[in-house]
Amino acid sequence: MWCVRADQTSLTVKLYYLRNGSARLGFWVQGREYMLPVGILLKALIDTTDREIYVNLTSNYNEKYEKGKGVVGTHLVGERAKIILDEVRNLSLFTRLQCLQYIGEHFQPIMRELRNESHYIVADAVLNDYILVHLNNNFDKFNLLIFMLQKLFSLIDHTSVPDNPDSLQNQEILLPGHLITIYLKFSIRLLRCSAQVFSSEGICLSFFVSIWNLV
Repeated sequence: MWCVRADQTSLTVKLYYLRNGSARLGFWVQGREYMLPVGILLKALIDTTDREIYVNLTSNYNEKYEKGKGVVGTHLVGERAKIILDEVRNLSLFTRLQCLQYIGEHFQPIMRELRNESHYIVADAVLNDYILVHLNNNFDKFNLLIFMLQKLFSLIDHTSVPDNPDSLQNQEILLPGHLITIYLKFSIRLLRCSAQVFSSEGICLSFFVSIWNLV
């Protein structure tokens, strides 16, 4: 999924299906792709229980009847939901705080600017800056991730077809101002990366500091 912020900067997340029936959400941080079990992400986004996650995964939503069994509510989906939840339990992660601690502990070495912060702050930064960035509410991110999993399972079960990447609804038109903004942000990001490399060698960074002040 291509997620676009209000300033037209974008990040891509990918949902991967595993042969054991589980799934991973892949996202890019500093030029590298990382994957997290979807069960950990679901429990880290909001305070929820295993039963609520199971019910959401095995139910569809109808405006008239609200939640109910539907195409996605098959036996296979129920088994996959159990596998996803079992993965989290096997890691001894039972609460939202424990899931945030897990994410922060693994991503703190990667996010250098947050090395002195707590694991919870690092985890919040990961969820806010890299996971479904076009949404500002964790409940919306939770619901969208549930829908993405349902669609993935439906695709695996051949009850739906893949999206057509050439369809007009999957295309985007950028105005000149958006293109210039994207180019400037990308250039400044390269300067920051260069500054980090130079700083480790003790080289003066006055030029880069003056550039940062323009951001």
